Amino acid sequence: MKASINLSQVLLVSAVPLVTILTACDSADTTDNVNSAATEAVMESVTDSDVEVSKESNGNQGETLVLTQDGEEMKISSGSDLTLPASFPDDIPLPENMVLTNVTEISNDSITIQGHTAGDINTMVERTKQDALEAGWSDSFSTKQGQMTMITMDKDDRGVSYSITELEPSQRQIENYNLFYTVMTQEN
Repeated sequence: MKASINLSQVLLVSAVPLVTILTACDSADTTDNVNSAATEAVMESVTDSDVEVSKESNGNQGETLVLTQDGEEMKISSGSDLTLPASFPDDIPLPENMVLTNVTEISNDSITIQGHTAGDINTMVERTKQDALEAGWSDSFSTKQGQMTMITMDKDDRGVSYSITELEPSQRQIENYNLFYTVMTQEN
């Protein structure tokens, strides 16, 4: 029996694979209706419920997919140099040289951004922690697994998770940008 899950749970469990699947489904060389139908079919099989999908072009910024399920909306944007959404909290520090490539917003409750930056991973981890502490965030958890370091911070009734991964030269999508940087905000 397939369990019913909502868009938030799908994002939390598989943010990067989900963005990849949806972008691949909707960037095929066929009509938008076929692309949206394919994406809806993938999402409906994952969530076990009806999902509506629409696609918008952002010109040079890339494409945005909007998925709606039971009144909850998930907006996924991908491109080569996106801008932060207006709703991204201004008290969450980010690296100055970050090139934003993916933004996922869920019904104004959660935003996940992904991008590339350059620098030494250890220095970037320490700078991220220090900048967040100076912005009033409390360090609650940090872990390192292989090439990835994860930092979780709390402030009032909100949380933020940073994931910083050092990329091998063959994995780098932007020349001289050796770190993949993910930030996920969450209302507690």
